[in-house]
Amino acid sequence: MSDETKCPKCNSTMLLGFIPDYGRAGSASFWLEAGTAADSWRGIPDEKILDIVTYRCSGCGFLESYARK
Repeated sequence: MSDETKCPKCNSTMLLGFIPDYGRAGSASFWLEAGTAADSWRGIPDEKILDIVTYRCSGCGFLESYARK
């Protein structure tokens, strides 16, 4: 997905960002595969943890998130 994306709802420009996870010292939220214990994520190899990026529509405010490598 390019950083210049159009909103599927209103066709305005989507802006790339992230949703901070203040429960994890202000870092961005991340995705873990099902079955991974939430309290043991620090011992998981980096390739199993995916950062979540979120696009926000500059027109209508629609949010769309993706877990990216």
